[in-house]
Amino acid sequence: YLKNEFERQKTLYDEKISSQKNYLQAESNYKSSLAHQNGLKKKLQMLNINPVNVENGQFTSTINLYAPIDGNVSKVNVSNGSYVSPADVILELVDTDHIHLELSVFEKDIMHLKKGQTIRFKIPEASNETYEAEVHLVGTTIDETTRRVKVHGHLKNENEPFAVGMFVEASIITSHEEQPAL
Repeated sequence: YLKNEFERQKTLYDEKISSQKNYLQAESNYKSSLAHQNGLKKKLQMLNINPVNVENGQFTSTINLYAPIDGNVSKVNVSNGSYVSPADVILELVDTDHIHLELSVFEKDIMHLKKGQTIRFKIPEASNETYEAEVHLVGTTIDETTRRVKVHGHLKNENEPFAVGMFVEASIITSHEEQPAL
């Protein structure tokens, strides 16, 4: 409709029958609607929905979602048939290619920690083997209820078969002192 109105106003303006104001208003309405339509087409394409199918009245009630990373789904927050909004967290996806170590450290010990320190840890439920990591980041906020701070570590050997959510017992090496020995 707007395209036809724009063309009609252009013809009337060219023949000096209509005012420039009417022509410019019709042109503005048409171009604005065209831009809005193109934006909606791009949104449909981002959802892997063919805009031509929608224009032809072929709608779909389901869509496939594609994640930007490979990994494992660790938590699903919706069920089949649920309506979701853009602000809803549908699921949690864990990137298993690069597993990190997250420790919870008492606030009294935080002043002794810094980036680059060695972390030695065990997984008591799995084995007695000791593994190593390195402090990558020391949190800057204290949890109000536990009075602990998060410490983020990078594993030195990422080829170990760790599972997401495993509990560890860890020690962070804060200093090295030479002692005389016999």
